[in-house]
Amino acid sequence: MAKPNLAQPLNIVTGSGQALIGFEDTDGDVPNFGYVAQSQLTLNTEAGTSDIPDDDTPSAENILTIQNATTRGGTLTIKDWTDEMKAAYVLGTVSTVTQAAVPVVDEPVKAFKKGAYVYFGHTNGNGGGVRDISAVTLTNDTGATTYVLNTDYEMSAEDLKLGRAWIPLTSTIVDGSAGLADYTPAANSRTRVTSGALPARSAWLKFQSDYSNGDFETIDAPKIKLIPTGEITLKDRENPRAMQFQIKLETRTGYEQLYIDGEAA
Repeated sequence: MAKPNLAQPLNIVTGSGQALIGFEDTDGDVPNFGYVAQSQLTLNTEAGTSDIPDDDTPSAENILTIQNATTRGGTLTIKDWTDEMKAAYVLGTVSTVTQAAVPVVDEPVKAFKKGAYVYFGHTNGNGGGVRDISAVTLTNDTGATTYVLNTDYEMSAEDLKLGRAWIPLTSTIVDGSAGLADYTPAANSRTRVTSGALPARSAWLKFQSDYSNGDFETIDAPKIKLIPTGEITLKDRENPRAMQFQIKLETRTGYEQLYIDGEAA
């Protein structure tokens, strides 16, 4: 009996590489691909089957297994916290918030509370409030009493940056009393990711190998659905924050669901 050829090359892979996502535009096309850094990627295939028993015998043994479905999917876990992927996770959009340097006068403060912050600029449609404010004045609800900075309220450089005031426990402001706020916001802009009720994003997934061991390959899934799943730990000193997506492979017209290409010779 001939022995197996144990000298034949083995392609044992230890996986690393680059994942790239190309989101569909409004026409269903994929014009470009973004690098999804510091990610973990898995793929799986599941064949659905139906077992046909022998109806003519007491034991009803299986006489035929029919494959009736093929489902491909996987998971994508991302540590690179980009705006576009955040928007995909919250099923929302990325926008630019532009803030004008227009002084605000008599903004209502519903209720002061000692040992708590008052945040400014939370108007309808602006859930993030204002950033970088100056010339802050706080009064009672009639404007007759002006409160004293560093006595009735405190504002550090960080507080001014975040658009808030701290009411210390020693303040003369009565707990629960209403008030008014004047301030001037700086002219600036910032990006904002806003959640919404959008459907899960459709995209093209590419993987380019950079294996420490194994033959070079590229993997293309021309149409996937990126479905956000799991939880995000917002506060954790030990572990980096990560977002996870369930991947569902679909069929893009004219393509197969999955391509695994070796290196060109």
